[in-house]
Amino acid sequence: MTTPRYRDVRDDVLDTDDMLLERARSLLQGGVRRQLWLMFLDDQQRQLPLLLPVDIPRRPGARESTGFGRFVGEIVDDVDAASVVVTLERRGSGLVSKADAEWLRLARDSCAAAGVPMRGPMLCHTGGVRWVAADDYAIG
Repeated sequence: MTTPRYRDVRDDVLDTDDMLLERARSLLQGGVRRQLWLMFLDDQQRQLPLLLPVDIPRRPGARESTGFGRFVGEIVDDVDAASVVVTLERRGSGLVSKADAEWLRLARDSCAAAGVPMRGPMLCHTGGVRWVAADDYAIG
């Protein structure tokens, strides 16, 4: 699969979960390393030209818990985004691990605290990209 160029997809409206999943699959074919991908959408749900990989430790610590929301909020303000799409990348199966769930909860809670709508989340694993249901990461 060829990775789409921004200029070719910038007008695509990603207003459904299926469309968002398709875009993530075209950008991230499979998990290679542990990181969070942040994709930013404008107020019409079109992708902005910033796709940001963020290296993360296996589990979030105090530093990530206090700083992630502020970090995302500042970027959203800088690029004039309306929402952020979160995808966790890592090697392994498509099952959500305890560590994955911790990161996805942190992303959800940090975005909410910063007043930034979050779309997703998705998991990019060795076999591809999948949507993660809220029940898969809701409880600690």
